[in-house]
Amino acid sequence: MWRTRTRRGWGPQITECGVEIREMRVVPDELAAIEAAVSELGRAHTYVLTTGGLESTPDDITVEAAATALGRSLVPNKKVRRLVEAAIGEIRKDHPTA
Repeated sequence: MWRTRTRRGWGPQITECGVEIREMRVVPDELAAIEAAVSELGRAHTYVLTTGGLESTPDDITVEAAATALGRSLVPNKKVRRLVEAAIGEIRKDHPTA
């Protein structure tokens, strides 16, 4: 476990919204490591935000590991999916090779 005073990645945008970042971790892309970190952080903090990697990919295990660590089931949200797909469509209009 480590703490930092610097805000990397999404940190500046999160703190601009008034959220205090209490802890940041770098965790290997391994199911057990992610589960352990999310479980421990979930007991210590009210909210846990996971970010990182290059992008969301079909083989990403973060969501599955977080759900397992928190004892939750994954339930698709059709409304959110439509919103994300619409946002991606808008991005592709401006960046067709993205």
